Amino acid sequence: MNIIIVGCGKVGYVMAEQLNKEKHEITVIDSNTDKLEQVIGELDIQGCAGNGSSLKVQMSAGVKNTDLLIAVTNKDETNLLSCLIA
Repeated sequence: MNIIIVGCGKVGYVMAEQLNKEKHEITVIDSNTDKLEQVIGELDIQGCAGNGSSLKVQMSAGVKNTDLLIAVTNKDETNLLSCLIA
């Protein structure tokens, strides 16, 4: 299953780690490039830098071919908007 996770904080990292172990294709979107690069380096996943509530960023992350988008940022507005746009 192709999954996009918006936000790679504690919750996003744990979700990406577990879903990656289950052999899903994971792409993480986050505006913090340092955190994003750390997660990509530790896990076998793809990453996309930017705001997850941006259609342009979601398109570059491959939202058209995604089965599931999970938004777990620390801002409820961003989470809701990210899901609505997807």
